Amino acid sequence: MTIEKQPVLIFYSAGQHKFHPERSLREPAFQPRNFTIHLEKGIFPAPICAMNPKDDLHARKYALRLVFDSSPYPPPEEWADKSNHSASGARV
Repeated sequence: MTIEKQPVLIFYSAGQHKFHPERSLREPAFQPRNFTIHLEKGIFPAPICAMNPKDDLHARKYALRLVFDSSPYPPPEEWADKSNHSASGARV
């Protein structure tokens, strides 16, 4: 898997935002990385609901999920701004 440098449009409830990877990540984050990925069957809540179990009763459920052997997010040392790296906020 390789992270691309082109901007990514992110949609959320308040609107949309362009994420510019080249502004937020250091060069090592753009190097190809290998992962082992498993497909699991079961009943899984949406990732946003996994962070807030109270919302789980009304959450959309999924029958499949991808499981990575290690986090697909760049490690903290590969983020340009140590105080605001998105990897810690995006993990579930």
